[in-house]
Amino acid sequence: MALPLLVFVATGLPLQFTAELRLGSQGVSLAWVQDRYGVEAPAQVTVLPDVQQAEVLQADATLMTATRQMTVSGRLLGAYSMPQWTIFATSEELLIIPNIEQVPVERLALPQTITAFGRTDDPYLLIESSAGIEFSADLGLTWRQYTGAAGVWQIPSFRAPTRQEAQRYAATQLSWERLLQDLHSGRFFGQIGVWFMSFAGLALVVLSFTGLYLWYASKRFGR
Repeated sequence: MALPLLVFVATGLPLQFTAELRLGSQGVSLAWVQDRYGVEAPAQVTVLPDVQQAEVLQADATLMTATRQMTVSGRLLGAYSMPQWTIFATSEELLIIPNIEQVPVERLALPQTITAFGRTDDPYLLIESSAGIEFSADLGLTWRQYTGAAGVWQIPSFRAPTRQEAQRYAATQLSWERLLQDLHSGRFFGQIGVWFMSFAGLALVVLSFTGLYLWYASKRFGR
């Protein structure tokens, strides 16, 4: 009974402090655990090279930079780096990501679904959609028709993810909270694990009650 008790305690204590330990937002990067759950990255990722000296890629609805990962809507189209933040554009929204990791991301809805993202030398942000080419001089808050000189449009590329990128993506799909819950209940080991942990829990209850009874009996009858 020592092993199940150890598992109960080792997994139960952290789960009592899920919010404080941020277990729900911390991904499991252990490759063998990811393989156990069958979490895989898509066969193809969208890539933006040379943004803040690190590649930025999108896998499914997950956008990953060097220090962050977040859920986004639409296809990744481009990014524009500035001293304080980087603006990422998908086909459906703009994300203003501060360079300080603790500062939250700001999301701006686009006037319509866009097909291209770029900027001018002014610098203005440019988007292209069925409504034509529009520009914004206030970081995406307002948009107007653009009739100036041609801007610089970004073109994302596509490739298969590396092993490290695939593991990092898989970590966004599997949290430490879920792993600890599955270990605590035995689900991590399948149906056999569930039955074993249930039996072990019941056995611990029986041992506790019988131990108390034997102690009480020895005191009462002077054994």
